Amino acid sequence: MRHEGSHTTVAFLIEKGFEDISFLLPFTALRQAGVSPLILSPRRRILYQGKRGRTSFMSDAAPIEMSPEQFDALILPGGDAPTYLRRNRQIIRFLQRAMGAGTLIAAALEGPQVLIESEFLQGRQMTCESSLRTDLRNAGAIYTHLPVVFEQNILTARSTTDLPLFTATLLQALQLTIPGFQLPNPQEHNAPWWDIAAAWGGTSRQELLQTLQDFYLQERALLAFCQFHRQHADADVRSFLSFVELSTEHHCHLLLTHMQEVERSYVPPTQEQHPEALRPFDRETLLLTLFDLLQARKETLERMHLTLTDPASGTICDHIEINTSRCEDDLAQLLHSLPENQFSS
Repeated sequence: MRHEGSHTTVAFLIEKGFEDISFLLPFTALRQAGVSPLILSPRRRILYQGKRGRTSFMSDAAPIEMSPEQFDALILPGGDAPTYLRRNRQIIRFLQRAMGAGTLIAAALEGPQVLIESEFLQGRQMTCESSLRTDLRNAGAIYTHLPVVFEQNILTARSTTDLPLFTATLLQALQLTIPGFQLPNPQEHNAPWWDIAAAWGGTSRQELLQTLQDFYLQERALLAFCQFHRQHADADVRSFLSFVELSTEHHCHLLLTHMQEVERSYVPPTQEQHPEALRPFDRETLLLTLFDLLQARKETLERMHLTLTDPASGTICDHIEINTSRCEDDLAQLLHSLPENQFSS
């Protein structure tokens, strides 16, 4: 089947609980490029709502009505939908035929888990949402911790922050252009993808700035905490706090620099430190409080990966995650060095 006005045929495979933004970005970009994607699902003419409640779409047909060879690309958004799709034999047979025919398969976030059932992944380089990497490896794929991986006819993306690169790579692979719109090369991760993604229904500039600012202020509070308590700590803890302080200062620099890239006139607000944070703690309380602060940082990083459609923010988050893992390891060693009778039950 060829859609009127377009020589490219694309279908999205969805089920209940699809991740809204991983559907919306490529869908909007394809529409802007003159393509009218079909929406396929296990049941015909059913209204499906996105996981976040942001979008809802009526399915056009079931795969059983279609031939996979008639499509140039099939797209698997993330969310909860892939968990349901991978259980459906109709969907798996359809994808197996498509992969055998060399059809481009584009799977974002949790989407690659559907392909595990296809038994076509042996030796394929892929990426995915981090919790699925062991599943991919067990299916014979070579997991690669990169924003986007495109090998042979399989295109995969890791997180929401990588969706602009995923979408641009998809358009490039299909040799599609958007009238009046010059897309950067998907390899240029530092291009202003936040503006491009916003035009496709992604994070707005204001939403991006607000999220980055909130995290920046969170990191500034952690920095002040370390600077204060380093003065009162013993030698081992002081050395650890110095590392946390140095890395957190670098994180603040990265976040501020990026905010000023997004908005040149941006100036961060002043911040008052909560007095409770600036009072001496005993060693155990200090370390456990710092542990709580690092867990709060990890929650923020996860939220940013889930919501922001900005590759540069994703790169910053990756860097901070690496430092946080090292902090957690060092913190665990310090906690385990405490005498047993010094631990609270």
